[in-house]
Amino acid sequence: MAKKEMTQPRRKEYTWLIVVLFMILLIAGILYLDHSKNTSPEATPAIPSTASAFENPPFTPTPYDQIEQALALKEPQIFYFYSSKNSTCLKMQPLIDSLEMRLEEIQIRMIKVSLEENREVFDLFDVTGYPVMVVYQGKEIYRQILKLNDTPNALLSTIKEKLGIP
Repeated sequence: MAKKEMTQPRRKEYTWLIVVLFMILLIAGILYLDHSKNTSPEATPAIPSTASAFENPPFTPTPYDQIEQALALKEPQIFYFYSSKNSTCLKMQPLIDSLEMRLEEIQIRMIKVSLEENREVFDLFDVTGYPVMVVYQGKEIYRQILKLNDTPNALLSTIKEKLGIP
């Protein structure tokens, strides 16, 4: 009989603990549901978004018909493969703009190929990652994955070396 008397008070302690925890969870659930019902888009604070960077592509992609014409030419060209939804590609925009200006000085055209606009060109060149630069002169001569620490001068030197331009 002594054992029964000792276990009953513990059961009561656990019962109250369980009841209190259940009530806390119930109140928290009611508050959460009540809050989610009353939130409207106007009442919700604005969260800064990076979506605007993805809505406006970093470059104007070269149209497919111009890419087809470029592939038929034997003159040196640079194909820049990118995705307008990739953060690294977005960060590369100043580098690519600078490189493009330097290439124009030596009469080499840069063709920007967007994954979203020209998937078939990605497949044609077997490009599986981006950003990638392909040096092309009637055929692929050289391919390089671009990195954020690349410089326009270094890339231009590589291009000139691969094309045999002094």
